[in-house]
Amino acid sequence: MDVSRFYGRATELETLSQWIVRDRTRLVVLLGMGGMGKTALSVKLAEQLQGEFEYVI
Repeated sequence: MDVSRFYGRATELETLSQWIVRDRTRLVVLLGMGGMGKTALSVKLAEQLQGEFEYVI
């Protein structure tokens, strides 16, 4: 998915990044109705955090 034109959700991205990197949370679940942007949010987050991990699947 192309998220080069990703707008908003800075607060959510920061919170998720903090949970995963600083707090070392092992499982995060994104829930919501269809069309809310869960996939785009998770792809953008994976792009931002890929340098923190050996592998991103």
